[in-house]
Amino acid sequence: MVKNLVKYALVVCGVLLAVQAQADFPTVPKETYEALKIDRSASPKELYEALLKRYMDPAQGVGKGKYGDYWQPVSFSKYFDPHTAPAGGERSGESGTVREVPHG
Repeated sequence: MVKNLVKYALVVCGVLLAVQAQADFPTVPKETYEALKIDRSASPKELYEALLKRYMDPAQGVGKGKYGDYWQPVSFSKYFDPHTAPAGGERSGESGTVREVPHG
């Protein structure tokens, strides 16, 4: 009984120490605040808005991309039911049906 009590006490102490160690380390690196040019004491809402603004910034690479003129996205429904093509086909000249290719 005493051995079990000692084990439980050690587990509880270990958990408390782990929680305290976790609380001492910041979850957002200081480099993030420096790159966003906001103060470290900024609220979570301000941090989120600054991150979102940078994420959506075309200067950071948001947009169509350099190969965007060469492809069109596949409709999402095509992934769920690939055997059903839209009426008239996706590209000009297609009949709208999918033919099976023999494996071999």
